[in-house]
Amino acid sequence: MTKNFKKFLLLLILLVNASCQIQAMTSNNYADPDPRYATLDPHEFLYRKEREWLKGFDDSPSRPSERVRFSISPFIQFADRGRDINNNQEYLGDLNGRWNMIAMLFGATPEDMSLPTTLQTAKDNLFGYNIPVVQDPGLYVDPNKQFGFFAVPLQYKKFGGRFEFDLRLFKDFGVLVQTGYACICQRQQDLCKKYDICGGVTCNGGTCKNVMLKSSEIEEITKADTSCGTTADATACSHLGYTLPVNLTNCLDDAAQVPASTSIPSGSTIKPIKKADAQYYLMNQLYTIAQEIGVSLCDFEKNSIEDVRFNLYWRHAIEVNRGKEQDWPNFLFIPFAELCYTAAVGDIKDQCLMFSLPFGNNGHDAIGGKVGFLIDFTQTMEIGIDAGATHFFEKTFTNYRMPTSIYQTGIFPFATTAKVCPGLNCFGTFKLAAYHFLGNLSTYWQYAIVSHNNDKICLCKPDSAFIPSVLEKRSCWNSQMLNIAFNYDISPNLTLGAYCQAPLWQKRAYASTTVMLGLNATF
Repeated sequence: MTKNFKKFLLLLILLVNASCQIQAMTSNNYADPDPRYATLDPHEFLYRKEREWLKGFDDSPSRPSERVRFSISPFIQFADRGRDINNNQEYLGDLNGRWNMIAMLFGATPEDMSLPTTLQTAKDNLFGYNIPVVQDPGLYVDPNKQFGFFAVPLQYKKFGGRFEFDLRLFKDFGVLVQTGYACICQRQQDLCKKYDICGGVTCNGGTCKNVMLKSSEIEEITKADTSCGTTADATACSHLGYTLPVNLTNCLDDAAQVPASTSIPSGSTIKPIKKADAQYYLMNQLYTIAQEIGVSLCDFEKNSIEDVRFNLYWRHAIEVNRGKEQDWPNFLFIPFAELCYTAAVGDIKDQCLMFSLPFGNNGHDAIGGKVGFLIDFTQTMEIGIDAGATHFFEKTFTNYRMPTSIYQTGIFPFATTAKVCPGLNCFGTFKLAAYHFLGNLSTYWQYAIVSHNNDKICLCKPDSAFIPSVLEKRSCWNSQMLNIAFNYDISPNLTLGAYCQAPLWQKRAYASTTVMLGLNATF
């Protein structure tokens, strides 16, 4: 290994480590945190021809320039798993916790509201009549998240087209406009095609009692794609245009209860909840309860325009080592900066649809910025690093689902009007690229990280029963991904491309995979 090559590897390692810092123009969307609008290298900046001229690969008598570029890119994005706050693999509907039905009976009742009939009946029969607030509610929460819980396996798919328009204004300045139109589908995963979460071969049958699986074991068996047996629960395995989450109480013995008998102190007056009672008053009443609290468990499918981004950028190439007598590599050092404003014109999440998702920032306009640099070696590759942040403006939501107990997860009995200010997005990328490394074929490989900080949620009408801090603590997320693209120039002005965004690591975010094709025209 040559001395120069060792130095290059050391430089590469240092750059990789430096890249793990705070990328601009990200979204307030844990299903699609870093949307891309073209297959081209994100650091093109209408600068390729000029860069090649500076490196001596273009024989034009004068400095060439690119004035405008337009990209059309059909794409598809899909996921059926994500990671929770502890980095455990979970179903998409369980990233913030499985649905705790018993906890819907906890906490105080907001002013001018009352528990719906079915929930009040359950509270009276499970805890006793005329009890305003359940005492010691933590004792009634199964630590294994099975008794009284629903798991929500979902399949997410987003597809459509994205568009990018790049215009060079003057000298080193340009403007970039990005948007898209998409369809989002999110529906219950077909339980009849896979093992259930209990580990048996039936969707909700009795064969899975007393089976508890680790996340890694669940991950392995759900890859098997084995059909359920004939004893599968007919209700759980029928779709009928609705979604029915998996009743995990079915995974337990008939004698199961909360608190467990071993957890009740001697002489205590605590009244345990039996499995049969939980099934009758809560688990079997899911759709009735959902209707009474004003939410729908139907599959979600909708078309909408995506948010529109307006980017103003600056970049400037500096020649390094050009004409030096010693054996130093010639390269271009290109610092750049970018400012972005996002108009949140995409449809927002419908608070009445449990499986709804937003088409962008969920109605929050945003501003962001990033800075970075490229090192474009004349004879080999490009190295690119950028870092930045995105700030989202507050928005008021009506009918905003909010917990009244710290133990409520997934589904909440009450809603209110709240003002939400999303947390700051911090991001960074590290890129390796090769232009025309094989004929007219170019490629880039980019690592990206997006980190979303806690939201700030305020009640528009103060009410001590609501606990917005619970949602604030669950609002942070993190996603790391690998972006890979290949682009082929079929003419001096036209490029065909293919792009893939693969998930690497997430926290409270979808492990989404994106595949995109692109037609790019530059003049």
